[in-house]
Amino acid sequence: MTLTQSLAPTATAVLSGTPSTAQGGIYNFSVTATNSGNFTVTNDYTLTVFAPTAAAVTIGGRVLAANGRGIFGTQLLLIAPNGAIRYARTNPFGFYRFAEVATGEIYTINVFHKNRIVAPRVISATADLSDFNFIAALQN
Repeated sequence: MTLTQSLAPTATAVLSGTPSTAQGGIYNFSVTATNSGNFTVTNDYTLTVFAPTAAAVTIGGRVLAANGRGIFGTQLLLIAPNGAIRYARTNPFGFYRFAEVATGEIYTINVFHKNRIVAPRVISATADLSDFNFIAALQN
């Protein structure tokens, strides 16, 4: 069915605004249109606004000996505030990497090697880091 020009609606409506909460939510609203012949139509709508999610970051670096050489096979533990643990192991050049780390949290990184000792470090995950390095001392 095709409407003739005399029956086609000519009104234009714009719905705009900013949700009043950063947490997101469900917003219900109605749109009412009335033509020149006093014919009224109302439709109800629901708009769901999702809260923004934090982007993930990558934390990485090297585990180094005092002479600056990378240490292969070192195990690193990334411990989240809720106790969740993620593991990484250094490559032959001493590099490690934790990908997809949630931002806005404070993590502890523990480093373990069979004959070296490294102090744990605390990090706030706010941006990608590629130079979060550790210096490993020989155990006595």
